[in-house]
Amino acid sequence: MMEQLQEGYVSSVAASASCSAEVIGKDIFGVDVQFIRPAATHVQQEAMLFAQLKCTTQVTPDRDTKSF
Repeated sequence: MMEQLQEGYVSSVAASASCSAEVIGKDIFGVDVQFIRPAATHVQQEAMLFAQLKCTTQVTPDRDTKSF
C-alpha cells in the first residue's frame, strides 16, 4: 500500500511541474521512476531524470475512513 501511495504522490508532484513520471516496474540499477519534461521549443531537447523512491511512515492508514 505504501508503494502505491508514493507513486501517486510522485505523479502528482511531477504533473504540477509539467513533467510526466513513468514508473519503472522492473528493477534496473535501483531506478524506480523516470521523470520527463518536454522541451519548451522545437530547438531544445527534453530533460530526463531517474530517481529511486523511498517511502517510510509511522502512520498506519485506517481502511475504515473515507479520507487519508
